[in-house]
Amino acid sequence: MTTKAVFFDLDGTLLPMDLDVFTRCYFKLVFAELAPLGMRPEEILSLFGDGIDGMLKNDGTKTNREAFWARVNGRCDKEKAAAMEARMNAFYADGFRKTAVTCRYDPRARIAVETAKKKGFLTVLATNPVFPAVATETRMGFVGLSPRDFCHVTAYENSRYCKPDPRYYREITDHLGLDPADCVMVGNDTADDLAAAGIGMRVFILTDCIIDAGGVDISAVPHGDFNDLIAFIGSL
Repeated sequence: MTTKAVFFDLDGTLLPMDLDVFTRCYFKLVFAELAPLGMRPEEILSLFGDGIDGMLKNDGTKTNREAFWARVNGRCDKEKAAAMEARMNAFYADGFRKTAVTCRYDPRARIAVETAKKKGFLTVLATNPVFPAVATETRMGFVGLSPRDFCHVTAYENSRYCKPDPRYYREITDHLGLDPADCVMVGNDTADDLAAAGIGMRVFILTDCIIDAGGVDISAVPHGDFNDLIAFIGSL
């Protein structure tokens, strides 16, 4: 079986974290960032929840960025929405770094990516594209990675679907001219990342920070910790 590309998830995979802890820290920072606009926490949560729902239900007719802000624009005036986006973009490039305290650095994350590159595989950062590119680049920096380590990085500006929609993975393989059968997806979420199998990709589940809300049996799926992952990539 030919392997041409390895796709890596970010949150909970290359970037070890407890998602609930990260989310609480993130929104505490967002509340402070948007408070000068006169926005209360409950309003922010409601708007962000609606925007995220718009991205998760995106039918591919718009980018995820457009889907998010269309929902926000539908509930507040355009000037306020524009001010929100400007403040959030500045936050993602700077203040967002404070969420690093909720994440762990594991040098094996970079080793896994470098192992794939040394094997001659294309590397893709296939993180759920609900954040702008600047936010993803900031989080990559927490583990010593950058966009230069990947041939493609998904973000809400360049994606029209979200995990676990299989069309998210199809959009990437089509963009890169790849046969899904020649690709491997590495992730920690048995719903979001195993969805890649729906288009014929092979999947490795990293168990260090596994998310398994559905109690999925992964015994027949390659899985394990970072050491197992590095050995798996080396065997491809």
